[in-house]
Amino acid sequence: MSHLDRPIPKSQRALILQGGGALGAYEAGVFEVIFNKIKEIDPSWKTHMFDIIAGASIGSVNAVVLTDHFLKKKSWEGAPEALAKFWEQMKNQTWVENPDPLFKQVWQNYWTFWNAIDNRIASPEAARRYWSWMQLSNFPYLGAKNLSTTIPQLTYRFLDPNLMISSWLGYDFAPLKTYLSESISFPIKTSVERDEPRLLLVTVDVQDCSEATVFESYQKEKNEWYAEYGEEHGKHKICHDGVGMEQLLASCLFPFALYHPSFYDEKTKTMRTFWDGAFISNTPLREVLHHHRRFWGDYFDKNNVPMDKRRVPDLEVFIVNLYPSAEKNIPADIDEVRDREIDIKFHDRTVYDEKVAHMVTDYVHLAQELIKLAKRKGATQADVDKILEIPVGYSKGRGGSKRTNKALLEGRFSTKVHRFDRQDDQNTIFGKHADFSNTTIEDLMSKGREDARHQLQRKEIAIEKR
Repeated sequence: MSHLDRPIPKSQRALILQGGGALGAYEAGVFEVIFNKIKEIDPSWKTHMFDIIAGASIGSVNAVVLTDHFLKKKSWEGAPEALAKFWEQMKNQTWVENPDPLFKQVWQNYWTFWNAIDNRIASPEAARRYWSWMQLSNFPYLGAKNLSTTIPQLTYRFLDPNLMISSWLGYDFAPLKTYLSESISFPIKTSVERDEPRLLLVTVDVQDCSEATVFESYQKEKNEWYAEYGEEHGKHKICHDGVGMEQLLASCLFPFALYHPSFYDEKTKTMRTFWDGAFISNTPLREVLHHHRRFWGDYFDKNNVPMDKRRVPDLEVFIVNLYPSAEKNIPADIDEVRDREIDIKFHDRTVYDEKVAHMVTDYVHLAQELIKLAKRKGATQADVDKILEIPVGYSKGRGGSKRTNKALLEGRFSTKVHRFDRQDDQNTIFGKHADFSNTTIEDLMSKGREDARHQLQRKEIAIEKR
């Protein structure tokens, strides 16, 4: 007997936010436009704007800010303003943004002059970004407000006398931790029964990167939260109490941070250390699809839903891609090479995942039609069940266990993906992810709004009404 006290929704919405440091401000601009569009078409927007919010790195921080706002207000109303307020506090006045009119004019004339002589020399805007990044991330014992402090790290491992090569810059993210602790109510625990969004944060185990680790705000069992990951013979289980500060830091602190969260593994009985989730899945579409299917399968089991009534809600996914996949020019100097390298590392690679998800759904529909045809031609339910219980030859479950034909058909759903792509401009620099200067943050938010409006106006993205 089913114990469901509410209907299963036909569809749900998911928001996926990439990592990219300062580029997260672009996501704030895009979110504002998506928010206003859904508000126009969906009467239930205050309580059902997004059902899933997933992120990696700075995308995780944005996701936490949005989820925290919803929990405090019990509504999505005011969410864009809450995210904009967060980014307002991440802005920094750098020396190259001196407000003195004379300084601005001299700066503009200086770089314009040299750029006119040799176009390989930076434009005034590119130079502003570069020197802002240098101040905020590369000058010892300085840093970005509410983010980090830059601390030189010396190493004598190879007895290399050239300390400029062998040493490195480490980053103390204590300012970010303080800022978040003052503005976010940790731990974040949400529930489908209370119509609250499901928060998914992606990170990676430094010693076992075979699979992404996902911390989430929905409990797995009664009063139990945990993340399971790893291949068949290396399964790990990290227990936690909702999404706390440490889970967020595990998802967003990149390798050169001076501190990384560690958690006890219930399976291996060891401590596991975690790095920025962007390094394993900067666009966690695959993780969202997997956890969506798994959640509803478990939900149906717990509530004794009959097999013929089980239907996983379709998923409408919104992805903000911060790193361009296409580039007009071939990199010509070290900054351009490093800039393009980081684009290639972290751009959205999920188009193939989306195609596979659609193809699997089509095959499931085909199998279901063949089953109906077999029954019409005289096959009994016992005949069908016998085939469905046969183990498949190659496919395995996420945890390494063998699947049956029946498992292949269960829990499938349709997926529709909307992508909002940020494009590099002619003034881009390698350090764009660490340029938290006033002008850059404001420009990124403005460009996010502009690009999202443009895509919606051209009807490249048609948001569905639930």
